[in-house]
Amino acid sequence: MIIKPYKADVPLRTVKRIKNIIAKNGLPVKEMQLGDGSKFCSCRIFLSYDEDSSIGTNGKGMDMNYALASGYAEFMERFQNRVIIYPNPACIHEHCRFFPDEKPYRLNHEEALEKIKKFMPRVLSSDGLEAEIVEGVSVPFYHVNNGKVEDVPYSLIRWINGSNGMCAGNIHEEALIQGFCEIFERYCIQEMYRRKIVPPDVPLHVFEGSDVIQRLNELRDKYCMEYYIKDYSLGEGFPVIGLLLFNSDKTKYILHLGADLYPQIALERCYTEIFQGYTAETLTFENDVNDCERLDVFNEFKRSLMYGRGRQHEKFFTSSPTYLYSGHTTIPIGRNFREDLHNICQWIIAKGYNIYIRDNSFLGFPTLHIVVPGLSEIDHTFCNLNRRVYHMQLTENQINPLFRFSTLNDMECFETIKYLSLLDKEAIELFPRNLNPKNIVNRHLLLMFLHVKLGHKEEAIQCLEGYAEYCRSQQRPMRSYYVRMLDILQGRLSAEDTKSHDYLIARSFLSFPEKALLAIDTPTCFNCNRCPLAIGCRYSLLKDIEKICQETMKNNMPKQDSLNKIFSSYE
Repeated sequence: MIIKPYKADVPLRTVKRIKNIIAKNGLPVKEMQLGDGSKFCSCRIFLSYDEDSSIGTNGKGMDMNYALASGYAEFMERFQNRVIIYPNPACIHEHCRFFPDEKPYRLNHEEALEKIKKFMPRVLSSDGLEAEIVEGVSVPFYHVNNGKVEDVPYSLIRWINGSNGMCAGNIHEEALIQGFCEIFERYCIQEMYRRKIVPPDVPLHVFEGSDVIQRLNELRDKYCMEYYIKDYSLGEGFPVIGLLLFNSDKTKYILHLGADLYPQIALERCYTEIFQGYTAETLTFENDVNDCERLDVFNEFKRSLMYGRGRQHEKFFTSSPTYLYSGHTTIPIGRNFREDLHNICQWIIAKGYNIYIRDNSFLGFPTLHIVVPGLSEIDHTFCNLNRRVYHMQLTENQINPLFRFSTLNDMECFETIKYLSLLDKEAIELFPRNLNPKNIVNRHLLLMFLHVKLGHKEEAIQCLEGYAEYCRSQQRPMRSYYVRMLDILQGRLSAEDTKSHDYLIARSFLSFPEKALLAIDTPTCFNCNRCPLAIGCRYSLLKDIEKICQETMKNNMPKQDSLNKIFSSYE
């Protein structure tokens, strides 16, 4: 039974409070309703001068008021934690990269290794750390365990943890509870794949009389969507459950995890996340019950983390539970938000973890970032530390080479080749938040241009062959001049081929390797007036947002020792 309010304020007041902050600071924010506004409620809150909704956050809830409050609170969370646009190229020449109290660091190999072991130990694999020097910025966090403020290597944490542990709410305690629950949920998602967990069922009587169980019964009775509620406590007391929902013939499924001290609220979060942007009529099921044998845990973890749509391992549907259900959580339930927060912190500390918290509420709405080393970070099973460190060094510590692709010198070409080779996606955005169709280029082609400039014939052939394979996988033809280019490099042209217009284009390109990077339109950052990709680029919006952030942070950044008033009674 829930013995305290669901939220510290009613949703209408939460929305009004945040809208007043938005208006006061001149932020161009719009809202869009999704779902049906009745049984399936979700929305989109976004930054835009037009109808492009790509920079924003989603909200969801059991009714539309809660969905809007969720969306606006999520917007404040991501905006004040400086992640709604990240990395933002508009901050390159500004006073700070993240926050005004940041400090640059330059760590040698051993120093960097010690920081990683202290603040993100699970990401460290047997491969170790390759980089000899790691640069970035640190910011102060409040260390709950000892009540002191300590510098934390923020650049590393952002590149390893992402947004995990970022939170916002009507009061600090409410926000922090939500942040810890997110950390628990994401930790259990990782362990679900790492340990191949087969969770036990949660007895339905635990949810008896709740609105969410009534809605699930309606889905079962009206749409034949069978459901099961799974215990993802790992047998260790984590307050995490999963909602397993089947389509009408039980051949496909969705599994989504949610966390809260109260099982009913955890289940509501599973339900609203699954139907975010959907109704019962439009919900799509992608995962086949019988398609479990060739599971790539990295990709399935990524799909679960980002979309709540990851597939499960083969034993999930056939084996006995890994552990028995023994109740929702071992964290005691308090009488109010403060007691719940106290109990969560004591439970985590008793397990041997440290807790670091930063207050980023520079617009005035409680927004924080929690780091619990050993729980917050991505395990090395799903995260390549050396790849992420290299990407951070190349794209955060300097201007991204793709922003000035046509002017790269030979050394920068080598660096960019390594950067692109480490990416695991085919479509590469040359500049973030640019809707120009020419802004997206296939990775194999970018690599080919770089290798041609450097005179690497064999590597250029491999890139063109990789692009040809990609085109075949998409069931579309490769452009003829790329085919002729491959023919020229491999010396397999016929006399007839040399008469074609495509051959002349390919020959001209290969004859002047020093001009290879000029073969396609690329950004000319930050000379917007001369940029061939200016139409569709949203850099002006990014600059406006960054200016508001920089000016507001300069005068309103919270002092981290002020968190002592929340935690002093716990020490």
